[in-house]
Amino acid sequence: MTKSKSRVRFLDDLRVLEITSLSPNQLGMHLGDLGAEVIKIESSDATMPST
Repeated sequence: MTKSKSRVRFLDDLRVLEITSLSPNQLGMHLGDLGAEVIKIESSDATMPST
């Protein structure tokens, strides 16, 4: 008998709006990993940080 590799997704019924100017970039990714549907909103005039 083989084990199923299904993951527990605690936030399956949750939809999150990620506004990139207000929250850390990794927050939406973590919520998505837990099952949330993440809708990312970015400003069209945002400048990329210099490296």
